[in-house]
Amino acid sequence: MIRDKNKVDADLQQKLAAFRKITVKHKRLMEARELLLPYLLDEAEEGVICVVGPTGAGKTTLLKHCIADVLAHEAAEMERDRSYIPIAYVEARAPERGNFEWAAFYRDCLIALHEPLVDRKIMSKVEFGKLSLPEYGPSKSRSVTQYRIALDNALKHRRTKILLIDEGQTLLKVSSARLAIDQMDTIKSRASLTGVKHALIGTYELLNTGDLSGQLSRRRRNIHLPRYNCDDPDDVAEFSSIIHTFQSNLPIPCNVDLTESFDFVYAKSVGCAGVLKTWLDVTENWAANQNLSKITLKNLEKKALPNRDLMRMLTEIREGEKQFSGPSDDELMAKLGLSTASHDKPSEETASAAKKANNRPGQRRPTRDPVGDVAVA
Repeated sequence: MIRDKNKVDADLQQKLAAFRKITVKHKRLMEARELLLPYLLDEAEEGVICVVGPTGAGKTTLLKHCIADVLAHEAAEMERDRSYIPIAYVEARAPERGNFEWAAFYRDCLIALHEPLVDRKIMSKVEFGKLSLPEYGPSKSRSVTQYRIALDNALKHRRTKILLIDEGQTLLKVSSARLAIDQMDTIKSRASLTGVKHALIGTYELLNTGDLSGQLSRRRRNIHLPRYNCDDPDDVAEFSSIIHTFQSNLPIPCNVDLTESFDFVYAKSVGCAGVLKTWLDVTENWAANQNLSKITLKNLEKKALPNRDLMRMLTEIREGEKQFSGPSDDELMAKLGLSTASHDKPSEETASAAKKANNRPGQRRPTRDPVGDVAVA
């Protein structure tokens, strides 16, 4: 009897682990992928790109898909040259205190490139002679420079084309706005000097540097991975499908159809697929520890984020969405001293489209159609 119970527990743990790896190729994710992937694969593209969105929108999942796409695209060359690493991924570390630490970042990049003896890197006399650092100057400055030169060499020898930097807003953990501009200038400069595309993925904080510097805005492209909006019928239908897809893969089933409780599920995940997935993961693990055969709405409510945290997230999301959308065309034209009269009257095509939209006989209820493919990370 004990053996059978242990076997059941082992099977459940295996199912829980498999569920944690499941991702859904939903609409928002695939739209961002279609924008980001051409930038990564097109050799004519260069510079820095920022992928921004709320916490839990699926940015890290997007990176995993893009890494797989790039590796598949470069598979033949990687087979021919085993030292070739076309794309590298690194997560920017938040500083324990003070400003962002470039030495730690360069070191993590070297590790991502499988560079040997990372902590043994030193500068040659030729390289050291090119620098303005005193021979017995601050060891911290020498350490940063040593790692930077080692990284430049590694990128060259590995022929790396793309560097993905997750949690990119961490670069802005500095003491002043001036330093924030310097941080982004450093990334822009490194992309230019090394010829390696730099893609920063993070929260809406990454947009702040564009407000600080027009030059940075001109030299940077932004891709938005937004939440699902409950005011948009298409978004409601898509998010309902995401809910259904996750529910159909739950190791411990739910005793109700969660799509019938859409408002509750949407509110507790603020329209973000990643927040929903983490919430379900936490609830499933808790239910397994409680030896439950099913979960209920009360169980889900108990394991959801507190409302104060959800309200804080929602406030940040709305501010970020407003910042990303920016001023309207009329505001821009008015600022330039141009007439906005041509924008006041809708075109015939716009008026016709609006008329057709208003004449629709009805609106499709949210359904439980499957969303794309269910992928296992």
